[in-house]
Amino acid sequence: MFNLKTFSSESIKIIYAIIPILISVLLILNAFGNNGGLPKYFYLKSQIFLTEQKLKIIDKEIFITRNRVNLIKGPEIDKDLLEELAYQYLGYTYKDNLFMPFK
Repeated sequence: MFNLKTFSSESIKIIYAIIPILISVLLILNAFGNNGGLPKYFYLKSQIFLTEQKLKIIDKEIFITRNRVNLIKGPEIDKDLLEELAYQYLGYTYKDNLFMPFK
């Protein structure tokens, strides 16, 4: 075994200085290693942010769609919106409407 008396106080100070540096280097290498670590954390954080943005957009679309559905159902129907939807989705038109084909 090692005898502490064989080491000088200077060499012990150097060892105590090197050990934390070595441990720090190993932790940093592990953080950026192949197991994920910090790059994986930042990638997942950006994915979460993008997904939250998509969720906000979808929530707005759901709100708009629910509002439109509420306008065309129930005791008071918005006839203008119902006409617009019939025109848009079913292709219904009036006799006096003119269409010009575009190529």
